[in-house]
Parts: sequence; structure tokens; C-alpha cells
Amino acid sequence: MVNNLYNLWVLVFAIKIKQIVTKINLIYRSPSGSQKEFLDFFEVFCNQHVIDRENVIVLGDLNIDYCKEDNYSKRLKTYLNDNNLKQCVNNFTHIAPSGNQRLIDMVICEKGNSDIICEVLDEPVFNHHSLIKMSSREKYCDTRITRIYRSKPEDVNIFKERLEEITFNFGEKDINNKYDNFYNSVMYVINETMP
Repeated sequence: MVNNLYNLWVLVFAIKIKQIVTKINLIYRSPSGSQKEFLDFFEVFCNQHVIDRENVIVLGDLNIDYCKEDNYSKRLKTYLNDNNLKQCVNNFTHIAPSGNQRLIDMVICEKGNSDIICEVLDEPVFNHHSLIKMSSREKYCDTRITRIYRSKPEDVNIFKERLEEITFNFGEKDINNKYDNFYNSVMYVINETMP
């Protein structure tokens, strides 16, 4: 399926907010990875973990331009449509080195889920991604995702403050080091503030 796993990250976790459990699937495909191999993987992954399941969201930088009319974006759109899934981001999220604006950062959920709202918060700049705000029309989602563990409201505020203090090195070239640094930093803050 995917011959070079170093070109792909997948992180799956669940959050529970007011008795509703949502499974979050974070996916990153390196631009150097094969689009065909990735789509082969993505379809199998979604068949096993996303389709016909409630409260499942796929977030990620898939490095496939959703707005481009090529075989890969058409295959992705067809797969989503045929499997009752939708891509929720509706604006460009990245500027390529060529200067072309691209929509490569996606939020995918069930078509019937009208609660998910995605907003691109800033204009993409050269070789950087825009920040995407994902929210819900449902009141239960007013609680922030930082409620990963049982915690008191003051713990969540401390968590957010500590998380904002972390400096992430996104310029790191080695994708595994980049992931490890990010994951370890976030887990350190979680363990310190919400043991």
C-alpha cells in the first residue's frame, strides 16, 4: 500500500465533551510522497476507521490540491462523494513556491454533519499554511478541545497558557524529529497541567 511510511503521519485520538465522544484522525502526507500511494492508503484507512461511524473527523495536510482539476483531486472528491463524506474547508490554505494558491489542508466529515464550520482565519503566505478554525453549531462544542483529560476549568486555562509558551521548531527538516518534538512538547504540557 504505502511503500514509504516516512512520508505519512497518522495520529488518532478521541475527545469526550459532555458525553459525546468524537474520534479525531490527523493525517499528514509529505509533498515528496506518492499521491497515488497516499490515496490508496487513505481509502483503506477511511473504509476501516471513518465510513459509517458517527462523530469522526479527519483533519490534515494531505498535500493534494482540492481545487485543482487533476486525477488525484478528482479521485479524492469522487471517493468522498461516493462514501457520504465532505471536505469542509472552502478557501485556499497555502501558497506554493510557484505562487499558486492551493487548498491542501482539509477537514473531512460525514455529509450529514451540518454542525462543523471551518473558517480560514488568515491569508496564506508563501510556503506557509493558513490557520483554520473549526467550530460547531452545537453548544456542547463551546468547550475547547483542551479538555482531553478530566480537568477543572482552571486546569484548562493553565494548559492553554503553558501551550502558548512552547516554541515549536517547524523548520526542522526531518519529519520524524518534527513530529517527536511537537508530540513530546504537547504531552509534557498535558501531563504537567492535567495529570
